[in-house]
Amino acid sequence: MNTYIGTESTINSRNTDSQSAAFLLNKNRPIKVVQITDSDNSKNTLPVKVKVDPKISICIERAELVTESYKETEGLPWIIRRARALDNILRKMTIYILPGEQIVGNYASTPHSLPTYPEISCRWLDRGLDDEFKSMLSETDKIRLKEINKYWYNHNVEGAILKSMPDELERYINLNMASAMFTRFWPAGCLTSNFHDWVFPRGLRGILHEIDQYRKKLSKQDPDFKTKIEFYEAAEITINAVIAFAHRYAELARKRAGNTNGKLKEDYLRIADICERIPEFPPESFHEALQCFYFCHLVTSQIEYFSDGLGQRFDQIFYPFYKMEKERGTITYERAVELFEFLFIKLDDLGQINPITTAIYQAGGTKFQDVSVGGVDSYGNDATNELSFAVIDATMKIRTPQPAICLLYHKNINPSLVDKAIDCIGTGMGMPAIFNDEVAIKWHLIQTFKRLFPESGAYVGVPCIGMIMKIVNSPIRKAFARFIRAMLPKTLNIKIDTAMENLPYNVCAGWGKTGDILRWILKKMNLFDAEKAIMLGRNWAPTSCVGGGVSGSIVMQGTLTSILILSVLNFLKCFEFVMYQ
Repeated sequence: MNTYIGTESTINSRNTDSQSAAFLLNKNRPIKVVQITDSDNSKNTLPVKVKVDPKISICIERAELVTESYKETEGLPWIIRRARALDNILRKMTIYILPGEQIVGNYASTPHSLPTYPEISCRWLDRGLDDEFKSMLSETDKIRLKEINKYWYNHNVEGAILKSMPDELERYINLNMASAMFTRFWPAGCLTSNFHDWVFPRGLRGILHEIDQYRKKLSKQDPDFKTKIEFYEAAEITINAVIAFAHRYAELARKRAGNTNGKLKEDYLRIADICERIPEFPPESFHEALQCFYFCHLVTSQIEYFSDGLGQRFDQIFYPFYKMEKERGTITYERAVELFEFLFIKLDDLGQINPITTAIYQAGGTKFQDVSVGGVDSYGNDATNELSFAVIDATMKIRTPQPAICLLYHKNINPSLVDKAIDCIGTGMGMPAIFNDEVAIKWHLIQTFKRLFPESGAYVGVPCIGMIMKIVNSPIRKAFARFIRAMLPKTLNIKIDTAMENLPYNVCAGWGKTGDILRWILKKMNLFDAEKAIMLGRNWAPTSCVGGGVSGSIVMQGTLTSILILSVLNFLKCFEFVMYQ
């Protein structure tokens, strides 16, 4: 077999008529791949030989900086140590701006290198440095990285797992056809940041102000006082670090502008102006919003922690800025498409070095970043807008495999957007993936209720509705349905069974005027806010692969909305092992 693993894509071999600046920048990027082949040309997938592109290297800068910080903060609360480590990285790591870039930000010291995360795991990498990854570091840096990793053997996530694992079970941690436990190497899950309600309207400076307000309200009588104080301190350290990180790019861009002329000088000055404001203050333009998003996504998913996924509806979170500029006459549709192209290049650049067992199925070092268009707004109306088309146009022009575009389809969707999606699929890219928005919203409502009322243990915060929700999803419902079918005509049976199946959705948005009156009464009685619940459910989006999530959530190990790979057990393979000893 031939599987290609890497962190950047290239479109040198693809045909396209696009001549945008973003396309040309993408076209001239170097290929970065790792090739995995069978060692003996047999049908076995393991053992394998790995061929690494000689241009790729391992960046040890992050490993050095995070280790330096952790050694200095031993004995402090873990959340403070984590925040100070990120602060150390963002203030000291190498940054660069490539000529022609209009969205900036990097996570390794060079465009051709990949960082490591020793605080998560490092044993597999130490072995790989003497084998498949030996060409990715000089002998001197290899010794330095191994010395760094020694500190983490008993301090990282992998070490904690191994320490708690009985010796006879340790060998089952790795892929063995029956079970796979990826937490040791790869923290399965993704963060879906709430840009629309938090980052964009407030800016990080506004969030710092809210932290200060919350901290002043704390009482020392609160049993969680210490935990909350530590959280606010860590949040403050982290936010100030991200602001300083952006300001470093502003300073670098101004320095570059002083050494060049023409359009390139204009680009550098524009980047400097944006990075001086963003993400410290709320974005005031479409370009600023894209840069604000990328800084936050880069830090949370790549620099601080290498998570996967994205789960954002680009045509919704960026549209207010596009609309504002369109009304002012300061942006065109074509410019919006091009800026999306620049952003897509940066998203496609994100990748990671993986153990072989992970790299085999994580082709291309992909981050599984899903970006959605279409769907409905908070009130159930078709949410299609100009940016829905712009996202797809940018995808067809730049032709990067990441981000993966998704179409949220519903019966009232704009037919022109469906046609545009079909045109994109017709290019052979395999995008956009199409999701049934109506079914997904109903399914996500159950998870939304759990999010809104976690303390109740029920699906909603009132006993009567909670009891009904439990009945809907219990054997009682099946028994009730059988009773109804035996007592009533067949056609009526179907209607009642359907009503029971869709009860969570109907409680929030169904039953016409009668339902509206019921919801109004429940809200006035402060028992249940159906409007809030349905808004969250309608704002769902695919996060990675096909798992869904709602804005402002962490999707991990089945929590909230999705079941991502954390630990997988193949019962049939276990049965086979038992039968054949």
